[in-house]
Amino acid sequence: MVQLTWNQPGERHFEAGLDRGVLYPDSSTGVAWNGLTSVKAAPSGGEPKPYYIDGVKFLNVPSTEEYSGTIEAFTYPDEFEEFDGTASLYDGVLMHQQFRKSFGLSYRTRLGDDINGVDDGYRLHLIYNALAAPSEKSYDSLGDTPEPMAFSWNFTTTPIAVAPGIRPLAHISIDSRRISPLMLKLIEQTLYGTSFQNPQFMTPQDIITLYDTVLPGHFLIVEDSETGMAQLVEGIGSDVMLGETDGLYIASPETRLVETAEDGLYDLEE
Repeated sequence: MVQLTWNQPGERHFEAGLDRGVLYPDSSTGVAWNGLTSVKAAPSGGEPKPYYIDGVKFLNVPSTEEYSGTIEAFTYPDEFEEFDGTASLYDGVLMHQQFRKSFGLSYRTRLGDDINGVDDGYRLHLIYNALAAPSEKSYDSLGDTPEPMAFSWNFTTTPIAVAPGIRPLAHISIDSRRISPLMLKLIEQTLYGTSFQNPQFMTPQDIITLYDTVLPGHFLIVEDSETGMAQLVEGIGSDVMLGETDGLYIASPETRLVETAEDGLYDLEE
């Protein structure tokens, strides 16, 4: 038998802070969202609806939950203008009150505990089909101490299909403390890009496919930014893979290895 205990060292967890915001225009490369200060989730729905027979409750069914919230920032990427109802007629000439498009968004929140502070881990958030609503903007006269104007947008979402047994959704989160380091690395390489790959958004199906296709024996060569040396890491989009002979590796079609003047030695393509 195990007796419960409370507030043990390392078990006082909390979530605080937001960083690494990325805007994903539809079917386009991700763009860093500098100046993102807050994403406030405000889901609606999900309330239980009771059903009665002969005055006795016999069923309690929750309604469909809708994911929505508020985005706050001191500034936003130029690419966000079309999602805020702004179109460019000519360079520097912007037309407002235009049709708003939906977009994808990812950001990171920090996870902490009483031992590691906010460095215990982090949670990646992916938001799908977000549609920003017109928001109030207050333009004030300058005083002795100029203050940056904060922007705010309320947003709603349209859920997307995932897989059998999972209801359509508009929000996914990934906990760095619980996911394997390999999968976390591959997901972040996709979301944030690498020296040979543009940042791209990931749908729930992309994540499922990633789990289904990462096979033992496939390796990705990653260069260490400090030492310049390279190491093999399992992953798709690999540089080398198992050949027909067990233990013998061959270059994959996506390889970045290039032959050098010395036979048997290869270099890592920039």
